[in-house]
Amino acid sequence: MSTEIVGLTVTGAEQNELIFADTVRASGSSIVIKGKGNKIVLDEGCVLTNARIVMESDGNIISMGPKVRFCGNVTQKKTDGNEVYLGARSTFGHANIVCGEGKRVQIGEDCMIAWNVEIRTTDSHAIFDENTDERLNPGSDIFVGNHVWVGAKAFLMKKTHIPDGCVVSLGSITNSRFDEAACVLGGSPAKIVRRNIRWERELIG
Repeated sequence: MSTEIVGLTVTGAEQNELIFADTVRASGSSIVIKGKGNKIVLDEGCVLTNARIVMESDGNIISMGPKVRFCGNVTQKKTDGNEVYLGARSTFGHANIVCGEGKRVQIGEDCMIAWNVEIRTTDSHAIFDENTDERLNPGSDIFVGNHVWVGAKAFLMKKTHIPDGCVVSLGSITNSRFDEAACVLGGSPAKIVRRNIRWERELIG
């Protein structure tokens, strides 16, 4: 294990736990830690390309499983205890992951996340009922199962739950729980537009 990786700059590592496999590779990437008691795990064969990770609070976790290929940003906001898990062999063309309010983002194994995909557990700013002072937009976890393809410019918002084998079509917005595996989800907000599908990674274009 080593925290010295060519192409990766790390600041604020003191009072935090960094576990990087020797086979991790990086280019143009950085980690900025502003809190303490945080943990970052980069497993065997992870590749970071133009990645920026920012931890703004304490007690956060970021874990990238074996052979994850990540391009994009991960920001863990000012509330403590945010968690981001990226499953083995999942690939990210370019994702912006914002995890706040002590919530969790969990992406399964062998997922394919395209470019300009937004993943957010929080709206970052509060909206209240004027009469009751009740918070109307609290944060919530995001769950994506195994072998899910998320198309370009899609938004995975708080409360998103996507089962195994699904496809989220280009530009769609998900903000609710889906329970049927192997479906195409599309629209704003997304709904099931086709069932009983199978997708493959092989490039045919």
